Amino acid sequence: MRRERKVDDDGDGEFQNAVGFVGMVLSQKIHGAFKGAVERMTGPRTVSAFKEKGVLSVSEFVLAGDNLVSKCPTWSCHREREDSEGDGGEERIPRLDGDSFPQRSPSSSSIFSLQLFSRIFLWFKNQMTIVSCGPEHRIVKERSIGSGRITEACNLVVLSSVVLKLVAEEVEKKILKMSIKETEEGIMEDETEQRGSMKSFLWHGGSVYDAWFSCASNQVAQVLLTLPYSFSQMGMASGVILQIFYGFMGSWTAYLISVLYVEYRSRKEKQNVNFNNHVIQWFEVLDGLLGPYWKAIGLTFNCTFLLFGSVIQLIACASNIYYINDKLDKRTWTYIFGACCATTVFIPSFHNYRIWSFLGLGMTTYTAWYLTIAALVHGQVEGVTHSAPTKPVLYFTGATNILYTFGGHAVTVEIMHAMWRPRKFKYIYLMATLYVFSLTIPSAASVYWAFGDELLTHANAFSLFPNSPWRDAAVILMLIHQFITFGFACTPLYFVWEKVIGMHDTNSILLRAITRLPVVIPIWFLAIIFPFFGPINSAVGALLVTFTVYIIPSLAHIFTYRSASSRENATEKPPAVIGGWRGAFVVNVVVVVWVFVVGFGLGGWASMTNFIKQVDTFGLFAKCYQCPPRH
Repeated sequence: MRRERKVDDDGDGEFQNAVGFVGMVLSQKIHGAFKGAVERMTGPRTVSAFKEKGVLSVSEFVLAGDNLVSKCPTWSCHREREDSEGDGGEERIPRLDGDSFPQRSPSSSSIFSLQLFSRIFLWFKNQMTIVSCGPEHRIVKERSIGSGRITEACNLVVLSSVVLKLVAEEVEKKILKMSIKETEEGIMEDETEQRGSMKSFLWHGGSVYDAWFSCASNQVAQVLLTLPYSFSQMGMASGVILQIFYGFMGSWTAYLISVLYVEYRSRKEKQNVNFNNHVIQWFEVLDGLLGPYWKAIGLTFNCTFLLFGSVIQLIACASNIYYINDKLDKRTWTYIFGACCATTVFIPSFHNYRIWSFLGLGMTTYTAWYLTIAALVHGQVEGVTHSAPTKPVLYFTGATNILYTFGGHAVTVEIMHAMWRPRKFKYIYLMATLYVFSLTIPSAASVYWAFGDELLTHANAFSLFPNSPWRDAAVILMLIHQFITFGFACTPLYFVWEKVIGMHDTNSILLRAITRLPVVIPIWFLAIIFPFFGPINSAVGALLVTFTVYIIPSLAHIFTYRSASSRENATEKPPAVIGGWRGAFVVNVVVVVWVFVVGFGLGGWASMTNFIKQVDTFGLFAKCYQCPPRH
């Protein structure tokens, strides 16, 4: 005769142990691995639904358990049979095979806890049949336990629901608000300890403030010296208006890049992809979200833009130092500073620009206010005229230089990857842009007010100011800052080259520096061929910046979230102030159309016309571009 065994004889103990285990998991805060496993099993929409409803009903409780069990890839159950009299026995409740889940790592431990947690659902579902459940009442009809246990069963429902709600809230908080690991590139030390030593204070940056300094410092480099030239081409009013317009447009596309980075990284981390010793770059984000064709387009434009961005910094170094020491021509100074800038190969990543970006922004702040104050003190030159705008070619050349000024976010992904908490980046570029306005608008406006049309033949504003210790200090500080900005522009190229030759994961700074040196050679060479400080900014802005940091990010955002499911599961949703998804897509379309027509079309025509004129006037390999004649 079959021996009857009530299911709940051992169930209560199992249930209590399971709840205790889950409680221990919660109390020990091991959700770093726990959150990813839950999301992979249940999906973010399930967790979101639990969160929105606030109170979990028993029916939801059981459905969630089914979902967990069905999606758990390593769930292992055994069905035991009691066969004391040889008649086959009865099936008992499925149980975990504890030996199948050795707790050797955080991931295996968290998976085991999830499986034990889902075991609660299996046990509970086998205990009773759900008839009705709601926020006001829960009626449980017992299947295998006596009527006197109804109250106890209801208590189990409530207790289990509370546990599930706690887990859901923790998972919601961790997944949807902090889905990206707080550390990356192998930085496993506690942040407080990192900040404690002087070496870390100067060398290891990753805070919100580091990112802000990096963005502001990179954005306001040598363009300070060419913006007065742009004002002389397009006039005071247009210069100020377009600075503000392109500043906010650049902040928007930088926000899009940050959103796409977070989306890409969140998806990859759900797949247990490890980014230790690997720096994520923009073309990899495009590849992961949209495929290889987007990767090829992004890689081509981004690398070409950063290449010429480095060239521009090298040209600016030679142009600036000439106003302190004109015994050597600008081409010779380009040779010298090319060798100096090559030392940036020793800076491993954007983590290590902490002190440099801080100093760089201080240097450009001094230079901007020197230009402003010196122009006001100098006053207007005799017979000054402000005739701009006079020609469409000049007007759109100046406009594309401003477009270039606020298109310095081609290194956004690398800066984000260097952050301890990348999700906090999304408004940093906007904050940096607001500070940059305080430097670029007063300096450009005051210099144009003082010198007027004379700037049309002086692309570098330093050339119009008399020698003084204040001017020499500004020149020297700008030289140092341009060295820093050269590193900002060139470091992503170093990363690409390292990945091509298979050296990206090396920990040797010396070996990495040696492998990076070939990247500097073409930059050096191009700076000698095209020494046209000022006009080259506009050409690069029209042909490269337009696509790299305006058109491609806007289109990538549209195509990434074109389906309803992708929008519903988006890691970061558009701000409500712009109208949600509909408003975001409208803004993206406006950016694409405006930049393509005005920036690439009209700007490309104007800037290339002006660039060709410089080539015809001075020739390639010009020895000393726009140098005054020697007496």
